[in-house]
Amino acid sequence: MSNKTVAKINQKVALRFALGLFTLAGLFLGIQALVNRGSDLDIGDFDSTNFISASMETKDGNVAILIGPDGVVQSAPDHKPGQSDLPPVWDSTGSRLYFVSDREDNAPHIYRWNPAGTIGSKVQRRSLDGRSKSFLSFKVPGGNTDTALMVSGGTVIEFNPAKGSSTQVLPPMGRNLGSGGGDQGGGSVFDQLYEKLGASFRIAYWGPDKEWIAAVMRREDGEILIIQSLLPGPQGQMIPPMPVMAGDKIEIDVSPTDGKVVFAVMNFQFNDPDQIPEEFIKNGKVVPPFKTFVGLLDVAAKQPPKSIMANENNKLAFSSPKFSPDGTKVLLQIGEYDSANGFKARGLATVPAEENGGKNPTPIISADDTYDISWKPNGEKVIFAKQVDGIMGLFEVPSGGGTPQRVGPADVNLEGPAYSPKVK
Repeated sequence: MSNKTVAKINQKVALRFALGLFTLAGLFLGIQALVNRGSDLDIGDFDSTNFISASMETKDGNVAILIGPDGVVQSAPDHKPGQSDLPPVWDSTGSRLYFVSDREDNAPHIYRWNPAGTIGSKVQRRSLDGRSKSFLSFKVPGGNTDTALMVSGGTVIEFNPAKGSSTQVLPPMGRNLGSGGGDQGGGSVFDQLYEKLGASFRIAYWGPDKEWIAAVMRREDGEILIIQSLLPGPQGQMIPPMPVMAGDKIEIDVSPTDGKVVFAVMNFQFNDPDQIPEEFIKNGKVVPPFKTFVGLLDVAAKQPPKSIMANENNKLAFSSPKFSPDGTKVLLQIGEYDSANGFKARGLATVPAEENGGKNPTPIISADDTYDISWKPNGEKVIFAKQVDGIMGLFEVPSGGGTPQRVGPADVNLEGPAYSPKVK
C-alpha cells in the first residue's frame, strides 16, 4: 500500500473522529440544557400569528381554546368532564399559553399549553402548590420575561414555569425597613404596614425592568392601589409601599412602552379614613373631591397622579382601562356604578393617555354589558365579550369605532378573549 493511500485513510479516520466528537458535544450540550431547565421537556414553537385565545363553556365545565385566523377552534387536549379551565394568557413570545385549571387533584394549578409540542403531553402542569390562583401576567414594559406575576393565596408570586417554582414578592419577605444591615424584624414591620393597607392582593403588574410592582389590594370596605419599589433604599433597606388611591373598586394597567400606570376608581375613598384633610369635611360630613376617576401615574417622575377624567357622581363611571400597544391611548368601559350592583357598562371609548385626556374621547360602540376588553397588538381593533340572545360571544370592532363582528362560534358561551402577541 502506497504512502499516499495510507495518508488518505488516516485523513478519513481523523475526519470521522472529529465528527464523532462534535456529535457527542452536541448531545452533551443538549442534555445539559435539559438539566438546566429542570428536566422541562417543552419542544416546538407554535406560530400563533392572528390567533385568539379564550375559554369555552362545555356541557360540564370550561375548556381553554384557540380560535385560528380561519375561525377554526382548537381545544386544549386532555380536558375531562367537570374540569374548568380559566381563560388562558399568552407568554411574552406568543408561542405558549398558560391557564389555571382544576384538572388534577381537584385543586387550582397552572398548566402550559404548547400547541406545537412534540414530546409528552401538549398540556403540562407547571405549578406545585394547590393554593388559589386568580391572576397571571407575563407583561413587562419594554421587554420580555420568562417568569410571570401571579396572585396566589392573596399574595403576589413570581412564577417560573420552566422550573415550576414560585417566589413570594408581595408582601416582601425578610427585608429590613430600617437603616443598617440584617433582616431581623424586617418581615414583621412589613406585615404591619401591609395589614394597615389591605387584607390580600387581587391583581399586580411589573414596572419596567421589574424595578417595581403596581398592585391592587382588597381591604375591609373596598380596594387600594399601591406601588412597591423592589430597589433598595440609600442604606440598602426595603422601601415602604406607596399608597396611591382607594375606592370601592380599582382597575389598573401598565403602559407597554414607558411603564406609566393608568387606573380607574369607582366610588372614591380616602386612603386613610382616619386622616381626611380638613378641606374635604363640610358641616361635619366628608365631601370627596370626586366619585369616579381615571388617573395617570408616572412612577419614575415621583409626582402625584394626573387626572385623565373625573366625575362628581357614580352615574358616569369608568372601568377596565387598557393602554393601546403604543401607549398613547387608553381603552375604557364607560357606564355607571353603584355599591349594591357594581359597575354596569354602557359602551366603549378611547381617550388620550395624558392629563385631561377625557376631554377628547373617541366613542367606539354604545353597548350594554361588555366584558373582557383588550386591544389587538397592532392597535387596529379591540375585542370584547357580550351576551347576545342568551349566548356570551366574542366580538371585534375597529378601535376608531364601527360595527362589531362576531369572532368564533355563535352557539357556545365564550369568555376571556386575548389576542396573540404575534400579529400581521
